[in-house]
Amino acid sequence: MLKRMIVSALTVAMTAFVLIGCGGPPEQEIAKAKAAAKKASEAKAADYASESFAKAEAKMKEADGLVAKKEWDKSKAAYVEAEKLYNEAATAAPAGMEQVKTSTDDFIKNCETTWTKNEKAMMAAAGKLKAADKKEVETTYAGCKAKLEEAKKQFAAGDFKASRATADEAAMMYGKINEKLTAKK
Repeated sequence: MLKRMIVSALTVAMTAFVLIGCGGPPEQEIAKAKAAAKKASEAKAADYASESFAKAEAKMKEADGLVAKKEWDKSKAAYVEAEKLYNEAATAAPAGMEQVKTSTDDFIKNCETTWTKNEKAMMAAAGKLKAADKKEVETTYAGCKAKLEEAKKQFAAGDFKASRATADEAAMMYGKINEKLTAKK
């Protein structure tokens, strides 16, 4: 009788232990990882710490997949890692933003300085072209200047990544003008 009671008690204890170990998705870790993801997004980590942010996104996706497979322990570890990676991305984003801001500001100023310095010589060289080619150079140059103004507005609005992309477009247009002018010599 005593032996039967001990076996029953052990069976109940083992069953409880197994059930506790199979508790379900790691809700607390999921919530922490989602909060860290939100923080990283608000810090614009996707733009300014893109490599770190991409790693965090991949780890979050992995964790979600593990939850779908009901692999609770593995998913818990993956969510903890995703949270860590999102926090790293959020921390790195301001420095990345500052670097893009500085380089974009320098690039825009350099374009303005160079273009202003070379404008008279460029237009004089364009004046020696055929009328259609001259018109194309003038139109493209006006487009360059408009693009650079757009880049300056984006910069002033704090969208440094878009500002740099727009300034790069303007510089490429300017480069095409130079190609046209040097090809006609």
